Amino acid sequence: MDLSDRDRRVLGEIEQQLRADRGFARRMDGLSAACGRTRGRFACRTTRWELLCVLFVVVVLSTLPVLMVLAAGRATTPAAPPATTPALTGTG
Repeated sequence: MDLSDRDRRVLGEIEQQLRADRGFARRMDGLSAACGRTRGRFACRTTRWELLCVLFVVVVLSTLPVLMVLAAGRATTPAAPPATTPALTGTG
């Protein structure tokens, strides 16, 4: 999706205002240089270890609710004692 000329102009003005703060501009330039510009302006690469950790967390967090629901379904309530009927006596 392309930006309109107005949108490009507004984004350019925002960038100029942010670059006026030299400390902020140096930090952003350092971040871009450290991460490389292959994927995007401020995007860093993630390691395989980080991806595995995120995958592990997702699996654990999605498994816990399922286990909780299954455990709650297995809970049984004690059976009610059978109703007793009064004994019929043969009185006269």
